[in-house]
Amino acid sequence: MKNFLEATDIRSKLSCLLTIKFEPVGNNIPCRVLLNQEHVLLDQIINETTIIEEVIDLNQSIDLQIKIKREHPQAVVVSIDVDGYEIMPTHLHVANPPTNYIDFETGWTISIDNFYQWLHEREGLGWIA
Repeated sequence: MKNFLEATDIRSKLSCLLTIKFEPVGNNIPCRVLLNQEHVLLDQIINETTIIEEVIDLNQSIDLQIKIKREHPQAVVVSIDVDGYEIMPTHLHVANPPTNYIDFETGWTISIDNFYQWLHEREGLGWIA
């Protein structure tokens, strides 16, 4: 195999594990999480640490949208990892807004087109061809 992309040609169903961990600050925080604007990963009230795991296609983009409804001083602290690689805090600057402490109702997003290609570039290793 010459490069990474050939692996996806051989095995088109390669996948990775997306793990999202929510740590609430306060109680009874309504939280909704969308993956790629259509797939609801979570739509419930959070009272304790909650972990979501989702197997996604290796070539699938990761576009997460998180919204909470809160009463001051409630908040949610979010941790995300893909195949054991923690995205936060080292790549927090790609989130909008760039924080993992969500204490606002306007919504929080993070978008990654192709995870391994994105990671390779972000780590300064160049483009995977």
